[in-house]
Amino acid sequence: MHMAHLHLRELAFQMRSDELRKYGQEVLARDPKREAPAEVLDLMAYLKPGGILIVDFFNETWVRNSLVPTIEKEVDGISFRIQKFIDRDKVIKTIQFNDKGADYQFVEEVSLLGFEEFETMFKQIGLSIEACFGSYALGPFEKQSSERLILVGRKI
Repeated sequence: MHMAHLHLRELAFQMRSDELRKYGQEVLARDPKREAPAEVLDLMAYLKPGGILIVDFFNETWVRNSLVPTIEKEVDGISFRIQKFIDRDKVIKTIQFNDKGADYQFVEEVSLLGFEEFETMFKQIGLSIEACFGSYALGPFEKQSSERLILVGRKI
């Protein structure tokens, strides 16, 4: 069966955050901190009861305390200038480079959301927090020092 023939409203499945990362970043970049975005509510309709959602996000506190405003590096002979700053609870990242005489610039915005905001959002969308980690090694989440905020939620 081809995926084009599936009717998603009829399916119940489990989702992984890495499959939704870009979509999620776009949603979190434009929606208020304390309101579950409509897109997230729509996605939750597809997560079956008892299903698991894993959210991998940066730790807001760590980002605020350790943000490096400018990085310059070279990859495969191309020099990149990466600038990051915080503006109104969003991290703005600009990547600039020149390749074969053409200038490029890309901008990414992601909301700064902490554990409390995710906890509120999880409640709004019917998820319980089953586990919380602060690293890919699944170490404990420490608000002041963990680089990541990895949440494991289960649909109620």
